[in-house]
Amino acid sequence: MRKRGQSLAERAKATRETEEQIISEYGDALSAKGLSDALVLDVSVLSHPKETILEALLNEMARQPNKVMVEYLGRGAMMLAQFQPGVGPKPPTVPTDKKMAQGTVDKDAFMDMVREFDADKIQHFSRIMSAETETIIQMVQSVTKQNYHIQPFYVRFWRRLRGICPRD
Repeated sequence: MRKRGQSLAERAKATRETEEQIISEYGDALSAKGLSDALVLDVSVLSHPKETILEALLNEMARQPNKVMVEYLGRGAMMLAQFQPGVGPKPPTVPTDKKMAQGTVDKDAFMDMVREFDADKIQHFSRIMSAETETIIQMVQSVTKQNYHIQPFYVRFWRRLRGICPRD
């Protein structure tokens, strides 16, 4: 619904700023300490619903003129599959000797990880994450193909010649 006295351009700018804030907060969640070791995380870690974050990422990908940024946003979108409901406050992790060799985990903590390892839970979430990742990949590919700014020159030229897209 349109607010009184607010133009379409003002609403679009406000929407874009909101989406940029959502993406920024999602980036903060991804870089939070301790999340990188988990295979799957609970959606409660996110500051916004997954659908809202995905929509913001896809919208930014569609209007982003920088191909590298589009790739980063696409990777971020695919990482959303790592966040699932029902994981709980303590996400399952896979114990590896590498963690102990690097000194990131002491022997007692490593043995706790081995005792708490739940292969069935990890397989359950892995199946869900795989299906969700495939869906997100298709969405990312679709948006990337439609982004006029990152298409090869000859595609942009012919689209402009046929009047499908505006000039650069």
